[in-house]
Amino acid sequence: MSDTDNQRSDSKPSVDEARAASMRGEVDDVNVWAIVKFAVGILILGIVSYVVLYGMLKLFEHQRQASQGQVPTMARGEQDRLPPPPRLQMMPGSPSEFKSPEYEMTVMREEEQNRLTTYGWINKDAGIARIPIDEAMKRLLERGVPSKGPSASPVETTSAKKSAAASGGAR
Repeated sequence: MSDTDNQRSDSKPSVDEARAASMRGEVDDVNVWAIVKFAVGILILGIVSYVVLYGMLKLFEHQRQASQGQVPTMARGEQDRLPPPPRLQMMPGSPSEFKSPEYEMTVMREEEQNRLTTYGWINKDAGIARIPIDEAMKRLLERGVPSKGPSASPVETTSAKKSAAASGGAR
């Protein structure tokens, strides 16, 4: 052996030789099964955490609503303030094809006034008619109210007193 060969064997191996020696053992050192188990564990932990946090959120919302009670009517939105369906009249200020409550009330009062002040048939086949209320009151005063027993009604008593006074004054 020469001095140069002897010198190489005594000295440290070169950097390239050390790197090559260390790389030979690393190829099979990765444990893929451990990485897969770790990833599955993290995934399960994430799902469990999500379910627990979602349950807590629902629990806290329920407790908040129970402690607050019902929202005042004026604090609700426009749709929440409407009465439940069917809505037979429109709400003032809301667009609708229906007539306003004020208009419907006016029409109803006109119809009632017409029934109270005019003649008309209630049931023509049975011969039942209606007469104006003023005329009905005049006829009631003329004829008197029929009594149902021994006590006379106030209208009969008044008309009887008037007839007695009229006949007593003519004597």
